[in-house]
Amino acid sequence: MNDHTRRRVTLAQTLASVYAPHPEVACVVVGGSVARDLADARSDLELGVFWHSPPTDDDRAALLRAGHVRHPRSFPYFPDEDLWLDQGLVDDVRLDIIHRTVQGVEQGIEAVVTRGEWSVYALNALAVLQYALPLTSMESLSGWRERIAVYPPVLRDAVIDAHLEPTPTVWLRQHVERGEWILLYERLVRDQKHLLMVLAALNGVYLPHAEFKWLAALEASLAWAPRDLTARLAAVLSGPPREGVEVLHGLWEETYDLVARHLPEVGQTAKARRWLNQLAAPSVEP
Repeated sequence: MNDHTRRRVTLAQTLASVYAPHPEVACVVVGGSVARDLADARSDLELGVFWHSPPTDDDRAALLRAGHVRHPRSFPYFPDEDLWLDQGLVDDVRLDIIHRTVQGVEQGIEAVVTRGEWSVYALNALAVLQYALPLTSMESLSGWRERIAVYPPVLRDAVIDAHLEPTPTVWLRQHVERGEWILLYERLVRDQKHLLMVLAALNGVYLPHAEFKWLAALEASLAWAPRDLTARLAAVLSGPPREGVEVLHGLWEETYDLVARHLPEVGQTAKARRWLNQLAAPSVEP
């Protein structure tokens, strides 16, 4: 555990001693870069609080005061992510306190694992359950980890199917020739995210960060991936645009090879490769 992580874990333990005694709190965990021992001097502290019933505004405000959180801000319920968020400072460390209900977590697991109903936020929420550092009772967390331990085929197939067709390379080359930089980089970023979604699903890995941070750590968790994945993804955006387009094309070709080799039952792979390699840009792009 590095020094930045250790300091933030100590702060989290102090906060957990404030939140855990509340009768409606089931468990408290640390997430984010601290839980993965990736914290640096600028890292915030992400505390997860799981409730038996939805937290009230009064409870949240009282706990922030009891925890001596400075400059507190509380946000209303976020339905897309099924959470409540408080922010502030402890010492000089930025703090995010993410509140979820036990029922909400269990319903989310059921939707993703049983029915393959996914979103980036839902996949990230399951990843957090896997790597979070528990600060209180492990009972709820252990049960959730057992339920998500095996990445289900229904989810794998749904995620791969939704992300297997990137922008045709000929379109990207055309954007470079025309100097259409905003459209080019918008598509390069989107297609990189889609490629990572395919690779994560292929390897049975829930998305560790909803905004695609920690790519080196993600690459290390992938048994099947293009060589030098993180460095090549960086080159797509940091090098000359024309070269970046070709680097991304190569990454997709290697990813199709991996899907075809390890999941031959995915019939969309050949169709997606033809889409990537179409020979001429249509007069009107969709």
